[in-house]
Amino acid sequence: MGSGVKHFFSNGAAGVGHWTTERINSYEPSKGSRVLDVACGNRKIRGAVGIDCDRASAADKIWSDDKPIPFKDNYFDEVFCLNFLEHTFNFDKALTEIHRVLRPGGIAHIEVPYYNSYNFGQTPFHHIMFCETTMRDWYTRQGTFSRYSKAKFRIDETELYFTKPAILLPAGIRIKIAHYIPNLCYQIYWKLAKD
Repeated sequence: MGSGVKHFFSNGAAGVGHWTTERINSYEPSKGSRVLDVACGNRKIRGAVGIDCDRASAADKIWSDDKPIPFKDNYFDEVFCLNFLEHTFNFDKALTEIHRVLRPGGIAHIEVPYYNSYNFGQTPFHHIMFCETTMRDWYTRQGTFSRYSKAKFRIDETELYFTKPAILLPAGIRIKIAHYIPNLCYQIYWKLAKD
């Protein structure tokens, strides 16, 4: 597992969390690498193959999350899944498919709203909640509930994004308090490697 959970604070950049609009626009895939953008919408990652259920999106292929991702096993070097898993009741199937199409050691970038945030609660189309331990508990070999999913990752990075008032709290208790104070933490990013 990576070196622990990193804390970041709102800086007013367009977008939320790790993959701000600026980071997405400046991303360059490594030469020759295969990149997939799951539920790409209209802000598809440069150089990626985009899949989405919305025909009006920038998708290269139309895909529904109740179906397999239309690529062979171990095909992609990187997969982006940004602000999608909270929308689907098929989140385990989607993560299992992301795992399947990643090559061994390939990187998955997963970003979701924090469960106790305005980012999660602002839309009726957010169904599944995530907290800082979700990936560790369910999608690593050492996880408490690892027996419930076939997809196993190594967590290289976990980043939590906090609103500015959280900077006043000691780092050791910041996330504990975020479970009780809505919108203190608003976004989670995981960099996962296929195990």
